[in-house]
Amino acid sequence: MPVIKLLKPHIQPSLNDAWICGFTDAEGCFYATYDNKYKRWRYYYTIDQRGAENSVVLKHLKQLWGIGIVQHYKPDDHWVFRVHNLDHNLTHIVPYFERYSFKTKKRTSFEKWVSILKAISNKDHKNLVINDRLISLAKTIN
Repeated sequence: MPVIKLLKPHIQPSLNDAWICGFTDAEGCFYATYDNKYKRWRYYYTIDQRGAENSVVLKHLKQLWGIGIVQHYKPDDHWVFRVHNLDHNLTHIVPYFERYSFKTKKRTSFEKWVSILKAISNKDHKNLVINDRLISLAKTIN
């Protein structure tokens, strides 16, 4: 994986431009799954990169959002920025991606993901029929 080299290093990505949306369009993932064992939903927004030199961008995203974690997986020098439901409020990131919309099929993944988040937030998932529909929808993301 090539190193992300900023052309203008003094200009940092912000929540007031579409840079993060474009980066997520290329490198990000929206994920939702229902854990049958514990009867609960898990949902994530992630971006991963290889190489410590690229972790700087992920750490900057964590700082911008004010939520999430950056983890390092040593065997393959793999870095991940992850925001998930268990520790973080994902509603921080939804308005940003609604403002700066995706240009690829990632838009469809995001829309499906948001519809699951909204259903869970509204407690619609407590209805078993709706929950089954959400589980099927989650399998079509990405």
